[in-house]
Amino acid sequence: MKDAQKQKSIIAIAFFGAILLTLAGGTWYLYKTMNGINSEIQTIKSEIASIESENNVIRDFQQLLTKREPDISRIRALFIEADRPLRFIEAIESLGRTTKNSITLDAQNPKPDSQYFIFRVTAEGKKQNVFQFLTLLEHAPYEITVRSYTLTAVSEIDPADPESQRMRLALALEVKTK
Repeated sequence: MKDAQKQKSIIAIAFFGAILLTLAGGTWYLYKTMNGINSEIQTIKSEIASIESENNVIRDFQQLLTKREPDISRIRALFIEADRPLRFIEAIESLGRTTKNSITLDAQNPKPDSQYFIFRVTAEGKKQNVFQFLTLLEHAPYEITVRSYTLTAVSEIDPADPESQRMRLALALEVKTK
């Protein structure tokens, strides 16, 4: 009977040992799983913080863009559209009419990869009007580079009216496109 009692005690101790080992293994498994979940949560939190940071940057940029819209429009107006230089041509012709000069204007076909239009402009009129045309062209709201110019007298100075001398201004202009 002592053997049966001893055997029952050994079985009970083995059973409790197995339960303890199972509990220890289960606890270790839960601990590892919880640590894995915890690290995933931390990764997700850092990704959320990164996305929030990007959203803040985007929001700030949109506010800046909204504030600077008039400046952007003004800068865009400095360039002529590559496929439609008509507005620039009309502006040059208008300057000619304003300054009472006769204007001839022709454009070279730009190369496909060029960022510039090249115009040849000739203004002819009274000396003071030609210089006024040049001054107004200088202040035109475009990015213009003068590649070459020629200024010649078309008529002699009349001693009775020195302001009546006629001049011809020939310009080769480079105008930046969008």
